[in-house]
Amino acid sequence: MTSFKYKGQELLESGLYANFFRVPTDNDEGGGKESYAARWREAGLDSLKLMGSDLRVEKINPHVYKVSLVKSLQGKTGGFLVSSIYTVYATGDIHLQNTFTPSGTWPPLAKIGLKFEMPAQYDHVQWYGRGPYETYADRKSSAKVGVYEGTVDEQHFPYIMAQENGNKTDVRWMAVTNADGLGLLAISDSVFNISVHNYTDQALLAAKKPGTQLSKDSVTVVNLDLAQMGLGGDDSWSPRVHDAYQLPAQPYSYSFRLKPIDRADDISTFVHTTLPIIAQAMSPGVGTETLPEEGEDEATAAPRPATKKAPVKYPVKKKTYTKRR
Repeated sequence: MTSFKYKGQELLESGLYANFFRVPTDNDEGGGKESYAARWREAGLDSLKLMGSDLRVEKINPHVYKVSLVKSLQGKTGGFLVSSIYTVYATGDIHLQNTFTPSGTWPPLAKIGLKFEMPAQYDHVQWYGRGPYETYADRKSSAKVGVYEGTVDEQHFPYIMAQENGNKTDVRWMAVTNADGLGLLAISDSVFNISVHNYTDQALLAAKKPGTQLSKDSVTVVNLDLAQMGLGGDDSWSPRVHDAYQLPAQPYSYSFRLKPIDRADDISTFVHTTLPIIAQAMSPGVGTETLPEEGEDEATAAPRPATKKAPVKYPVKKKTYTKRR
């Protein structure tokens, strides 16, 4: 996706991109060559290259389009096949179904999810999940589930050494908006992890260098993750995240809905309204014609033109929205 506009305002700076890496914590670096961070870097989890992609567009009915997208990502010791179905509704909603399939050899993954960037003026976040402070799979029992909000800048925790921070767990929905209340609502089909920051991972990594100030306020970075590995901490000199909080390299799937909103919208109405998921399977043949490309960072790769398929006729129900009880 290269653009998402609502009421003449651009909501998307770049993305959405698959992401399996986090800026290492102090615990991630514990253990020298055997540390999680060292193994992530050795496997190339922090520098995946886009090797090929296949994109198909189908008109399901006058109100719904389906976009099937397959991307091939390559690291140093293996790869990932990222399969996504975008169901685009005339209401402006986009439902995303995502499957991540690894190949080759990988250490436990740092996270599984998607990230995207919004213009910096989208600097307010609200969510329904655990809060108000950061939580992780093995650091969340004290955080109560509720509706919380704050500025994007307030989601940063200034650890002495720059590192991963600000994650929120068990999130049902999240909204990122500007001063006028216009922005983007993300609703999980189950629950997901989210984090929102006013700096990039590259800026956070650079701030690990002594004397380097964290560069903020150029962009709003949003992470919508199925899961993130725990922090560990039985000790900080060996890789010790308990098995229950690790993410082994295996196929994962999750889905969520994106919806543009403004100040007049009632988020609870949208959250308790479901859309018919008409497009549940990839378009026939998608992924079989994935063309090899020069290895390049996914964020800088030029998008390939979509292949349009003939319209597919599906029975359309009169009732397109159903209220949850």
